[in-house]
Amino acid sequence: EKAADEMVRLAVEKKKAEYRNSAAQDEMQNLIRNANLLDQKVSDYKINSTFETASGTTNVEIQKSGARTVLIAVAVGVAVVIILIAYLVLR
Repeated sequence: EKAADEMVRLAVEKKKAEYRNSAAQDEMQNLIRNANLLDQKVSDYKINSTFETASGTTNVEIQKSGARTVLIAVAVGVAVVIILIAYLVLR
């Protein structure tokens, strides 16, 4: 009975981690879309966001102060985090 309970607990935890990973990916994509919209409309902005991921909490900051390089660097960083999370959840 204890082994069966543990198997159920592990399955539930895996499902929760998959949900957090999926939700974090969606939120990060929305953040990037919003930053792209701001990029077209204003010259200076700063966005801070926190995501609850499968492996913990991820903080993201996007800032534009006349240089597009910051947005690209953050987008690459977000992509790396998403890939890492997916790897951890699906292994």
